[in-house]
Amino acid sequence: MNQAAISSPTSNRPQDPLARLDMPRAAVIPRAAADQLAAFRTHADLRYRIIHEAVWLFWSQPNRAWMETLLAVAGARFFVPQSERWHVWGESLPTSEVPDSSEARPLDGLVIPGVLTSIPASEFPIPRERLQLVPDTIGKPRPISAMLVELSSLARWAEQTIGTDLARFRAAISRDRVILRGRDLPLIGEEVRFWGERLLLPLCWTLEPTWDERTLLELWQVDASEIVLLQTSEVVRISLESFQPLSLGGLRLEMRSRGRS
Repeated sequence: MNQAAISSPTSNRPQDPLARLDMPRAAVIPRAAADQLAAFRTHADLRYRIIHEAVWLFWSQPNRAWMETLLAVAGARFFVPQSERWHVWGESLPTSEVPDSSEARPLDGLVIPGVLTSIPASEFPIPRERLQLVPDTIGKPRPISAMLVELSSLARWAEQTIGTDLARFRAAISRDRVILRGRDLPLIGEEVRFWGERLLLPLCWTLEPTWDERTLLELWQVDASEIVLLQTSEVVRISLESFQPLSLGGLRLEMRSRGRS
């Protein structure tokens, strides 16, 4: 856990002695601190919404345990509903900065990215068998945009890498594999690397016949909030919301959930 991101448990409490822990029903924390909520990911009452680099949290019933956890997050702020308006915890004037909570989602989608789903070829308007991955003989430089790596290999690399800003990578987990996106992806030694923006193809491979990425995704009816990873054995449609900042704490949690250390 990044100690620089932690303050004392009382540092975010208002001075007002009447400001009780059971009053807030919303909070905002830095997105980089989201992994500190891992212990509460199964609480159905705790929901989240991401806006820029902030995570907004909403709940309907008081819970002292997660309030104490949130109080320890540097920069956390809390809000209390009063007369259909939001007020900063411990202050009397209303505020308009709290976003609409109707779009908030269950917390497990933030702390533990969603499982990826293989899309059967029959679901695509263009029959999958008409497309082939073939070696890219043109030799055109193609920037690496993603990589697929075993969870255990990634966790081992992260444990041995001191001082690396893991949060600059975005990760989505599929069973025991992790898809990483970002610039300057690490060299782990067991990964498969991909190129492309929204249609990810293995490095040094291309499609035959040649299709424009945008056109192909439109024909496949892939939503603008999704990307597609294409390999010889599978086609995977991935929601962009599944990608969350990579963290050592999150990797450790995933390894423990699989009975590994």
